[in-house]
Amino acid sequence: KLDEEHLITDNERFYIRTRFPGLLATTADWEITVGGLVAAKAQIALADLAPLATPMGAVLFECSGNGKGARFGMLSAAEWSGIPLEKVLSQVEVLPSATAVLVSGFDQHAQPSAKSTPGASWVFTFEQLKQAGAFLATGMNGAPLPLDHGFPVRLVMPGWYGCTCAKWVDTITLVDDAEAATAQMKEFASRTHQDGVPALARDYKAATMDQAAMPVRVERWRVGGKTAHRVFGVMWGGYEV
Repeated sequence: KLDEEHLITDNERFYIRTRFPGLLATTADWEITVGGLVAAKAQIALADLAPLATPMGAVLFECSGNGKGARFGMLSAAEWSGIPLEKVLSQVEVLPSATAVLVSGFDQHAQPSAKSTPGASWVFTFEQLKQAGAFLATGMNGAPLPLDHGFPVRLVMPGWYGCTCAKWVDTITLVDDAEAATAQMKEFASRTHQDGVPALARDYKAATMDQAAMPVRVERWRVGGKTAHRVFGVMWGGYEV
């Protein structure tokens, strides 16, 4: 149950859309490959990034497919810790021709999904990453990331739908305006308010969560001879408080 003082979801109850991939052999000695439009390709060890992790505050996640089929339950908030993505990118020399960042995570499963296309990746402009405050999460509610939530590292894009927040991040690629949209972007185009299914990543709008509300109770009061209504429920998303 939620109330004004208890809005955080514990790790055991936080919704799961994609579980830990059984084909991921090991998470030990995890490295993130940073390549593309950089002066030199780099292998960045998570062990070297871990000391840079700091508390990143509460972030709400919602699956872009949250609906009646999921009883509107694919919606949770947690307190995260991690490393700002800009700190990761500062460890390589980015070429002037780079205009965006492709973040990808491991997505190979022993039993392929009957509903989704394999591949967990999304292309973001530098400005989108900055505005959202993107970071690589290593901790969740004061504990290491659970396996099903992307251990040892996942992307968090505050304010964006969960489909943009790749789990088990293993590759970051600097790209330019000619970069094609990923399979993930195309699959979720209709759920992230795109105009059709653009072929190029540059033509995708930010996949931010629109403001939504779920009323739970409506009260009607008689105040000073007039009728007044009070609506109780949960409101999330949007761009302003």
